[in-house]
Amino acid sequence: SHTRANNAIAMQAMGLRPVSQKACVMLDFLGYHDYEGAALDEDERQRLVRDLGPEGRVLILRNHGALTVGRSVGEAFCWMLRLETACQY
Repeated sequence: SHTRANNAIAMQAMGLRPVSQKACVMLDFLGYHDYEGAALDEDERQRLVRDLGPEGRVLILRNHGALTVGRSVGEAFCWMLRLETACQY
């Protein structure tokens, strides 16, 4: 997604800071990926998975936006909603 709030966090060198309970809950599930431009290089998939990590559900693409994953579309949506709330705070 490319919301104002998650774009603002993606542009910050320190990323999402633990300044609210909403943000603190996200930290164990949050990774960062240096945005590489349009997703034309299939090798980027491996780097996205690496940066997401084994427990990751949320990935902030630096200077770009964010993506979330889950076992279902509903779970991925819930992670995105949690991220959006944390970023807005």
